[in-house]
Amino acid sequence: MVIAAHNEEGRIEATVRAIAQALRTARIPCEILVVNDNSADATETILQTLSGDVPELRERAGVNDFYR
Repeated sequence: MVIAAHNEEGRIEATVRAIAQALRTARIPCEILVVNDNSADATETILQTLSGDVPELRERAGVNDFYR
């Protein structure tokens, strides 16, 4: 699953946890890739911390500058 993120510190943790749990419950093997487009807030820090709890999580940071 791919999730685009830009300045999502207020919702990214709950979103990733909910998606991961739903996919585990459905027994769907997956990788959750969050594409962090140069967020200016704590999105990247939250994702780095969250990766310790959500083994399916991968992050790709600063790839596009789409929102600038």
